[in-house]
Amino acid sequence: MQVNKYLVFKWHPPDGGRLKINVDAHVVPGNSWFSCGLVLRDQEGEFIAARLHKFAGVVPVVETEATTILKGIRWVSLFGMRHMDVESDSLISVQAINKDLENYLEVGVVFQEYRTILRARRDIMLSFVKKQANKVAYLVARVPCDVNCLLIFRLLHIQCWSIL
Repeated sequence: MQVNKYLVFKWHPPDGGRLKINVDAHVVPGNSWFSCGLVLRDQEGEFIAARLHKFAGVVPVVETEATTILKGIRWVSLFGMRHMDVESDSLISVQAINKDLENYLEVGVVFQEYRTILRARRDIMLSFVKKQANKVAYLVARVPCDVNCLLIFRLLHIQCWSIL
């Protein structure tokens, strides 16, 4: 089956009464850091907040993606938010977390921690989304900042979103 290369995948707001956080990791080969972008929006698609974390260290891409998912889940948990959809464009990470399989890789311990959190918080759903539909989190993860930094975005001009 041939896939249409012009097929467009768009971000969709969550169902009514839910919030959605899109997450993405950014790794630059040869650099000793990675970053995590998190974007929170409501059922109307309205921007609520975004975060950027940048960490020192060289870690495998799967581990950075898994770390980003955990950052997203912990972030929304801090506010006591309920009924959350978490979307990542890392199919490997999403499948590893959602399936209750033993993972003997080093990152397997991280996946197990996520499973424990998700079992305790049945109101959080983790799913895979195509990279095209995760563009805002992708861009946030690439905002320049110093290593070991945290940036929080609370209000972005609406035109920023309309070009995406």
